[in-house]
Amino acid sequence: MANQDLVYDITKVPDNQVTKQAIYARVGDGGLKAVTVKLVSNGGDYDLTGINVVFEGVKADDTHIIDNNGGTVLDPQGGIFRYVFPPQALSLIHISEPTRRVVI
Repeated sequence: MANQDLVYDITKVPDNQVTKQAIYARVGDGGLKAVTVKLVSNGGDYDLTGINVVFEGVKADDTHIIDNNGGTVLDPQGGIFRYVFPPQALSLIHISEPTRRVVI
């Protein structure tokens, strides 16, 4: 399984973000592509205790994907979770207008 590490500051302040954190995957990688994400808030760990990880995206054919099953919180107090993309998320050549977020 291919894993990619990412860090995001939930404040969305541009100066706080690590730049160029694109997620790279190939068609057919569903179930094989994972991201491990660390969430911070103004530089401090973001507490994920009691939070469910949800993927939301819109594919190029306007199909909406909402996946409540691919996420696992690894370190709630440290703000770390892993997400494994489902096959339907990586079934077209291009995913347009993606919205990847943790729903609180």
